Amino acid sequence: MLVYERYLFPVADQDLKALLKEIIKADHGGFNYLSSSLIFLSSKDKVIYHCYDDRGVDIAVVDDDKHRQLFTDCHDLLFDYDMEEMERRMDF
Repeated sequence: MLVYERYLFPVADQDLKALLKEIIKADHGGFNYLSSSLIFLSSKDKVIYHCYDDRGVDIAVVDDDKHRQLFTDCHDLLFDYDMEEMERRMDF
């Protein structure tokens, strides 16, 4: 049996830097109970962030302009193994 629970917490007044640091350290003695299950939603920017551990973060963007901006600004941080597909989707 699979049980799925979802909780939404406003985090505007939380120490996000400390929380992200614990998620990143999860594999090395940090807070690992829910670390890979936490998803951050920015309602202002319409962006979803999933920082899964010290290896990286998944980012989902609704707005095409924001998507292009992130792709361009963070290009050197993206994994090479699927770069061809990402560039195809960005029409570069």
